[in-house]
Amino acid sequence: MQINPIKLAKGPWNDGFALDRYMKSSEFIGYDEYGNKQFDSHRTDLGELVYNLKYQNNLEVIPEIVEVYTTFIRSKTDWIFDLIIPIPSTKKATRLIAKGLNEKLEIPIAIDAVQQVTGVELAKNVELEDRRALVKRKYSVISEIVRERNILLIDDLYDSGATMKYIGEMLVKSGVKRLFALALTKTGGTR
Repeated sequence: MQINPIKLAKGPWNDGFALDRYMKSSEFIGYDEYGNKQFDSHRTDLGELVYNLKYQNNLEVIPEIVEVYTTFIRSKTDWIFDLIIPIPSTKKATRLIAKGLNEKLEIPIAIDAVQQVTGVELAKNVELEDRRALVKRKYSVISEIVRERNILLIDDLYDSGATMKYIGEMLVKSGVKRLFALALTKTGGTR
């Protein structure tokens, strides 16, 4: 599969990438009968896999996603890490991807190192500062698991970057030695 890696904006990580954009193009085409904006959208190949996984709950795409991740990670010879941590999600897909990476790379995963705080929901379409404030209340890190470790932090979709950046900051404050961030795709409007 063809990918076009995009270096992530500066964050708490030593290095970070999204493997491709989520969309190739999205053109406004008008409104539907209810007044909702309609778009003619075309996803990248990797964006299509993420769409099928995240929004169609198609777990059959996980082996292909794991293979794409693995190929990229093996090309980054300076990325030395000893623990894989998926961004927590209400869906099990990111955890299953982490388990696939564990099998392929023979590197342990720590699914519970970053935990979601119950009762706090992240809202879509909110201002970046408001989203950051929500993210800060939404997650916690178990320091004992991550202290003195070299971490690969993975996510499926890098949107505003608030979640990955804040979790990365928490990991660094908890004593992580080196941190690498890797998302499958990045939306067009991100920093």
